[in-house]
Amino acid sequence: MGSLPYVVEQGETGKLFERFARVEHSEVRARPRRGHPFALRADEDGPLLLEECNESLCQFLDRLSPFGIGNTEPLFVAENIQIAGSPSVVSRNHLKLNVRQNGRELECIGFGMGHLAGPIQSEPGRVCIAFVPTINVWQNRSRLQLKLRDVQIR
Repeated sequence: MGSLPYVVEQGETGKLFERFARVEHSEVRARPRRGHPFALRADEDGPLLLEECNESLCQFLDRLSPFGIGNTEPLFVAENIQIAGSPSVVSRNHLKLNVRQNGRELECIGFGMGHLAGPIQSEPGRVCIAFVPTINVWQNRSRLQLKLRDVQIR
């Protein structure tokens, strides 16, 4: 028996927080057991607006860890996304770019996705991204960052 997925409909993260707030705090933080019903998954049927991505959401999702078989890492999709500025390749092959939706701009990193920098640069317009919201800590500074899993150029 696998974990029960929870699909987040667009604009309904408030309901998500309410649902999990009813669960005892210690139970949410507990190490997931096989068949534990509190795994979270959002997919193409449940896009997330960039304005709903914040540190509170990341902290909440972190309480659902550790992720692995039977407890998959939350994956969100955002559509109708603008690329803000020019994408770049950092380190050996990592894509770094900023995205914007409805006035909200966020930084993204796509590990092993450097090959997409050229196509994104040459096809200005909207993209669809699959991502995991994270808190990136570097040089004792923390900031919200989207860890890209896929990019669809439209």
